[in-house]
Amino acid sequence: MMKPFIGKVVNLPANGGTWSVDIARRNGHGCDGENAVLFARAKSDGPSTDAVAFSDRERTFHISGDGGMWVDTKRTGLPGFFKQTGSGQTFQWVLTEPLAPLSADVMTDLLRKYAPTVYLAKGEDYNPSSVDWAFPYLVRVRRGDKYWLYTKQELDSPTDGDLEVFKGQGANATVYGFVVRKAAVYDLVYFTYYPYNRGKHIKLLNDSVFGNHVGDWENVVVRLDQNLNPTAVYLSQHDKGEMVAWADIPKSADTHPIVYAAAGSHGYYSSPGNHQYHSNPPLVDETSVGTVWDTQTNLVGFNFNAKQGVAGSNWPEWMNVSQPLSNSSPINTAPGAGPIYRWGNGENGCGGVLKIYQDAAGACRLEDGPTGPIDKLERWDVSAQCLPGKQISTLYQSAVCD
Repeated sequence: MMKPFIGKVVNLPANGGTWSVDIARRNGHGCDGENAVLFARAKSDGPSTDAVAFSDRERTFHISGDGGMWVDTKRTGLPGFFKQTGSGQTFQWVLTEPLAPLSADVMTDLLRKYAPTVYLAKGEDYNPSSVDWAFPYLVRVRRGDKYWLYTKQELDSPTDGDLEVFKGQGANATVYGFVVRKAAVYDLVYFTYYPYNRGKHIKLLNDSVFGNHVGDWENVVVRLDQNLNPTAVYLSQHDKGEMVAWADIPKSADTHPIVYAAAGSHGYYSSPGNHQYHSNPPLVDETSVGTVWDTQTNLVGFNFNAKQGVAGSNWPEWMNVSQPLSNSSPINTAPGAGPIYRWGNGENGCGGVLKIYQDAAGACRLEDGPTGPIDKLERWDVSAQCLPGKQISTLYQSAVCD
């Protein structure tokens, strides 16, 4: 039985067998870890996620696919983090100090300090808005065991982008900022809502427009180290994104990352110009220096870990996790009445004479509405850490944090 204190290396051979590790209490560290016993069965590529059990005090250890192991507790949330530093037949795990919870005032200051400056594209027809501004145009519809958000006015066609709500508010829109305390870093997650996403014209198919969808959630993430210093910025782009080192992203007033929203589709980039994001067929996002959206002026802040608002805001009902509905569940169509799984109408305009493109690119003329912030789990996953030589997560595929 090994008894490591905070910072002590624990060696777990990876060639089979079972080990139990007693994580000892350190003076001044409270009772976190006291009498905790971890059972980790090893295998050739590291400990197995399905072979981790925890005894005493209702705590659970987790092992992430990128080599990180952390522990949740009902008392403090994140009392420690194990980081893989070895390779081959032996894996070394170091229990690090937990990150301290931040006060509401500190969270508010950080969110405002690093709120992005967004350049909307020149002549943008489909601008951002607050969800409250858009809700009067929308209705909550039950599909299966979850709620979707549909337009009250029926679309004339899969490419109908003319509804009044689709114009949005422009630079007066609200930005939703979340402070996320992870095992080894803090993330400032800025979610932006657009009532409509315009797809792309495909010239080879009579210039038909594919990939439209009602509702569009994009985000910018500013990653802070344990000392609250920024290290990188993540920019969402369609079904992927990119991580840019803090030193390499342009800034306004030294602390606000400058990002450019693609015309119609709103993917975020660190420079103006054309950005190809799909090769077959080639699809390009166009960014330009249009209207300036200073997001710190209309920012609503939240403590994600505590599921609470900061600076006088309240945690919104639509940020709660959808629970499966039963056949007897009452129906409430008010958009702000509860969780929303998908923020737009269902897909339409699939197949037919244009099915060749659908098969090649996996897109219909009208796509299902996107999932909302709470269902974009890669933003909130506490295992998304900077590990030596490891990618942060599948979505943060370009970010290596050596």
